[in-house]
Order: sequence, then C-alpha cells, then structure tokens
Amino acid sequence: TVTLTTTISEALDIFSNQGCRHLQVLSAGKLIGLISAGDVNRWLADMHRAEAEQLKDYISGGFPA
Repeated sequence: TVTLTTTISEALDIFSNQGCRHLQVLSAGKLIGLISAGDVNRWLADMHRAEAEQLKDYISGGFPA
C-alpha cells in the first residue's frame, strides 16, 4: 500500500521490488483509491514530454528573458 505522501520514486520501487501492478492508496487507514504501474508510467511520460517542450521553447527563444 501507499499513502498520499508516497513519492513517485517510492511507488516505482514498490512496483519493481514487489512485482505488483497495482497499489492501494490509504488515508487514515482507509482505502481511498488504487494506482497502477501504468498510471505512474503514463504520468512520468507526460512530465518528461512537458519538460522537453519547455526546454525546446527555452532554447528556441520562446520564453522572455
């Protein structure tokens, strides 16, 4: 299980080390949701894509100085 304060890195470690594909998300000991390895990977891909776009804009002068 994970909590709302579990980092992405910690969740990835759990997925990798435990060989599971889904984690229960708990808050105050109660189940509030599920997160899958696919959810985390999709989020990471979106973050990397957004970062690449920002860097591309910066390099091409898209951001004001």
